[in-house]
Amino acid sequence: MRPSSAAGAVAATDGRELSVGQEALWFLHQLAPESSAYNVSGALNLHFPVDVAALGSAVARTTAGNSQLNSVIRTVAGEARRCPGGPGTTLRVHELVADDDTVRDFARNWAQRPFQLDRQPPVRVALLRRGGAGPDVLLVAGHHIALDNVSILLVIREILDRYAARTAGTGLPVVDTGAAFDHFVRRERDFLGSARAAAARAHWRRELTGAGRPPVCRPTCRDPPCTASSAPR
Repeated sequence: MRPSSAAGAVAATDGRELSVGQEALWFLHQLAPESSAYNVSGALNLHFPVDVAALGSAVARTTAGNSQLNSVIRTVAGEARRCPGGPGTTLRVHELVADDDTVRDFARNWAQRPFQLDRQPPVRVALLRRGGAGPDVLLVAGHHIALDNVSILLVIREILDRYAARTAGTGLPVVDTGAAFDHFVRRERDFLGSARAAAARAHWRRELTGAGRPPVCRPTCRDPPCTASSAPR
């Protein structure tokens, strides 16, 4: 896929290849940049007095040390590339002395804000300070191009691990936990260019030949719903 980027092209020596799934998500993002359909999020009540500076440091070290999270998508030689070393993710603090329903509404709206993947990292983190109305809340949201519903929990866990180490006066080494994904992308590219992939494509072309197209139902159509028997042959 060859989407155009509002951020412009960067040097052809920069950037890392996207996976096929990431290319599809980038294509869809460019079609609807204001959509939050592929946002994932998590929230955690913090039942302890929060050291905001220590939490901010934990967030910065967690995201800066992960090349998947500390990156933007740019155009390199006409192709979408993931470029590490983006603007970085900082902890945003919101004072919200309110009841649980108001906090949930705020968190939902915050998590649904779209990402500008060519200008900002695919993850953001916030702390809701409730001023005694309830426990403070840690919010993490990400775009599915970098995170899913499992990996976002791993990000939250790493933030808390680094916070605990910081408040205990120790530190954790910064390890690029996102680097393993580059190996996956290379394996995927190698497979797609292999004889096995060519054989798999040929197999499914044979299997699907003559299968016809599935029925297309339009939401505004006034005709009766499409059924399998009405599918074109």
